[in-house]
Amino acid sequence: MKDKASGTTVPWSLFTVSKDDLGRVLLHVPLGILTCALWYVHWALAVVFAAGFIIYEKEQDKYTIDQAWKDIKGFLWGLGLTGSVLFVLKLLGII
Repeated sequence: MKDKASGTTVPWSLFTVSKDDLGRVLLHVPLGILTCALWYVHWALAVVFAAGFIIYEKEQDKYTIDQAWKDIKGFLWGLGLTGSVLFVLKLLGII
């Protein structure tokens, strides 16, 4: 990713996404949400699902070189947003 002002390469960021990659990132947000739902069933399901997803993405990237970090970023967005919402709901005594 290039910085528009200076033209230098900017390191990867978890919090920014280009317009071109937004659809791909948002496509993987439901997987993060599903991981949070699996945590309520049993924590081991969530750990196995998350590990399996990340291993799958890294393996796929090894052969297709499709920048799997974009998919993992979407997964982490879903996980973080859902986790934050559940935390606040639990804090307020709603769940």
